[in-house]
Amino acid sequence: MLITALVFGLLSFGILILMRLLSWTASSGVRQHVLERWGTYEPEELVKIRNSPKDKELYLSLLFPLDVFFMVAFGIFLALVSIGAANSMKSSCAIFGVVAPVLYVVADFTENCLLYRMLKAVTPPDESLIAAAHRITRAKWFLAGVASLQAILLFVFSKT
Repeated sequence: MLITALVFGLLSFGILILMRLLSWTASSGVRQHVLERWGTYEPEELVKIRNSPKDKELYLSLLFPLDVFFMVAFGIFLALVSIGAANSMKSSCAIFGVVAPVLYVVADFTENCLLYRMLKAVTPPDESLIAAAHRITRAKWFLAGVASLQAILLFVFSKT
């Protein structure tokens, strides 16, 4: 299980690097939102991306699918590390190691769907949709942190 986890970890890291490299061919708005790292979706930025055929095409047809592959690979990596570490500690609750990674993937996918909808819409996104995207992004980062911390702690405690 550890080898499989490492493969998914390396795969997610490779996808992340590829997404960063591809984003540098686009405008600064696309570069900022590749990882949705700040969780800010200003209507003007989204309209600018939507109105640029190059940026919109890059974002919707290439970066979004790569982000879906990344979130799935990263979620599987976190789940496998958590389950493997819990199993090595002979824990009967090892299956619960998938809860935080699955919640992270759901939050990230929901965020992607909202962004996709905002970029494909004919009219500029309204404030409620942008506020929802902000909340989902914060939840995604919180859940990614919880899932990562869980995997790290379980791994460390399984070695002691």
